[in-house]
Amino acid sequence: TASRCPGYAAHPIRTFRAAGVRVALGCDNLTLSGDPDLASGYPLLADFSYAYPSGELAHLRADLGLEWTEIRDILLDTVRAGFAADASFVRQFQLELDAAFRDAGVHLIPDPPHDPPASRKP
Repeated sequence: TASRCPGYAAHPIRTFRAAGVRVALGCDNLTLSGDPDLASGYPLLADFSYAYPSGELAHLRADLGLEWTEIRDILLDTVRAGFAADASFVRQFQLELDAAFRDAGVHLIPDPPHDPPASRKP
């Protein structure tokens, strides 16, 4: 709610990540999670409603100042949280995610595909 987090820029995602909390990106209710009028303020989203998952990525980058490598890690943690039992799916997602970043001109120095360490809890 707005009383707990008045806006994207105030979200404690950096605090959570610094404390070792794995963060998952979700956009499960597209009718409530965005405002199409805001999309015009983010050039990456000129053709999208802000309720799309792409809008959530734009918030991470523009409003919270996360680097693309941090956003990549969040996306991978999101997939691992839902598909951890299917290591081949997670590995394929990582390869395709890295290819999408390359195709978009985002230069990352990614880790090679790997399964999360057994000691790391979701």
